[in-house]
Amino acid sequence: MVAGVTGQSAVQASIADQWTQTSFAYRVAGGDEWHALGTAEDTDPRVFHDIAGLKKGTLVEYRALPTEA
Repeated sequence: MVAGVTGQSAVQASIADQWTQTSFAYRVAGGDEWHALGTAEDTDPRVFHDIAGLKKGTLVEYRALPTEA
């Protein structure tokens, strides 16, 4: 899916129905360096990405890494 966003964008993950810690990161599509966005510690994990510093039209990739508690 391709969508245009501005300001802050919610980044959310779906997980099993258990408590978990989920770390989020992003990178410019095709890049090598991942940038940490934060960690959520609940069953509905999400963080917010302030995309104001990205050039208009920049394609980004997100990843969510859950750790079972």
